[in-house]
Amino acid sequence: MLKVVVDANIWISALLNSNKALEVVHLLEQDQYRLICAEALISELAEVLERPKFQARIQPSRKDSLVDLVREKAQFVELPASVQNVCRDPKDEVYIVCAVVAQADFLVSGDKDLLDLNEHEGVKIISLQSFVQLFQ
Repeated sequence: MLKVVVDANIWISALLNSNKALEVVHLLEQDQYRLICAEALISELAEVLERPKFQARIQPSRKDSLVDLVREKAQFVELPASVQNVCRDPKDEVYIVCAVVAQADFLVSGDKDLLDLNEHEGVKIISLQSFVQLFQ
């Protein structure tokens, strides 16, 4: 089974009803891939969801349901205390580290800083569309 790290921007797109991002949620619900996560990724997702621009657009119950699904389905990994600087945006580094630690197959993101890397230490960094196409 594919091991996959999913960027917070994909989860947020799903909550904003992007069809492709919703497909990532449905594939997770159907156990089509193994979600890899770390507490730091859950914290970032929760922090982003608290931003004012999302407060009015996403119902709290939908946020909670998504976080619960991620917690239920994910295989959690421990991240090292120090990380290397591979990505242009230091805030994205945690996704790369999580994927490498877990020896994930893919890191799915809509973030150009991550997508421009293409691959790092065996982890393919792909777009939402490319990921969904793997299952068609």
